[in-house]
Amino acid sequence: MKKIAGLAISVAVFLIACAPEVAPQVPVSIAAAVAAPGAAWEQTWERVLNDARKEGNVVIVSAFGPEVATPLNQAFTMKHGVGIEFGTGRIGETAQRVIAHRKAGLYTVDLYMGGIPTGLNTLKPAGAFDPLETALILPEVTDPRNWLNGKLTFVDRDRTLFPYVHYAVLPLGINTDLVKPEEIKSHRDLLNPRFKGKMVMFDPTGPGASVAWFNVVSKIAGLDYMRDLARQDPVIVRDERLQWDWIAQGKYPVGIAPASTLMGTFTKAGARVQLLAIDGTFTGGGSSYIALLNRAPHPNTARLFLNWFLAKEGQTIMSQATLLPSARVDVSKDHVIPETLPKPGYFDAINEDFQIDLPNQMRIAREMFGHLLK
Repeated sequence: MKKIAGLAISVAVFLIACAPEVAPQVPVSIAAAVAAPGAAWEQTWERVLNDARKEGNVVIVSAFGPEVATPLNQAFTMKHGVGIEFGTGRIGETAQRVIAHRKAGLYTVDLYMGGIPTGLNTLKPAGAFDPLETALILPEVTDPRNWLNGKLTFVDRDRTLFPYVHYAVLPLGINTDLVKPEEIKSHRDLLNPRFKGKMVMFDPTGPGASVAWFNVVSKIAGLDYMRDLARQDPVIVRDERLQWDWIAQGKYPVGIAPASTLMGTFTKAGARVQLLAIDGTFTGGGSSYIALLNRAPHPNTARLFLNWFLAKEGQTIMSQATLLPSARVDVSKDHVIPETLPKPGYFDAINEDFQIDLPNQMRIAREMFGHLLK
């Protein structure tokens, strides 16, 4: 794809394919590329394969780190001859830049792979998403029997955001050399004076699993508990990896609302860390949601990746890299972090009503913890 002369288009800290030489005058309709009624899915798939190789790499706004992005890119490129350009950095900030570029007529991103807050409260209201099911082709992807609870579950009523992972989001991470699991049986135990100034919390005042944690635990323990927790002076960070680094190093032996998806990276490296399933554990997808952007610059490559990724092969690679359970029932769970397997009784956060309240919860969290932000 040719670069627009004289215009350097940068989406924050990630590499992206160049914008089209001329922005499309009408939206690229994914549905228009679907085979006519009665045509076999094989014909549609073959056409998508051929056209994808002409379009080039798929561009994805992503929350993936290299431990997930690299094996996915290698496998996808080897199988289909086109690659993936994954985004990195803070996905909320990146999404704002994508919206700004779209307003300027620059459509440079094909897919979104991140959390609900940015997808549901930022990109979707900006009109960036197409219904996802219009792009699903492979029978092993569209067959509801291959998915948890016998259906394709979407976050929103418009069926644009799809959770390909369904796991228990555990509220605490600990360094087991310094804190034993039996020492923390509930959130109330965090009010023990020994933990004052010894905890690192992911920022609950912005998008992410931390504000979902805040919402769930506030309903269980009350807002007075949150005020008491703030008096324990937790250090607040906005970098998920830094939070786990500090837990693993023992600098802060207790982590509040850490990214469950990252713990496997640290345990593989030999860190003595553990997630705790206490009150406030809920089920969700973390940053593991996928959505299709309309007016995509590479519509067929986007469909190719989407179907490959949601099929058993792509989901197996993803699950093995993250150690999280795929929402596909035919993907092995043998390698999964046992604590992240959903159990009856956990609050299910994969629903639109819970998620659309999160901006309000961010405001309340700022009232509680804002003075600790640096």
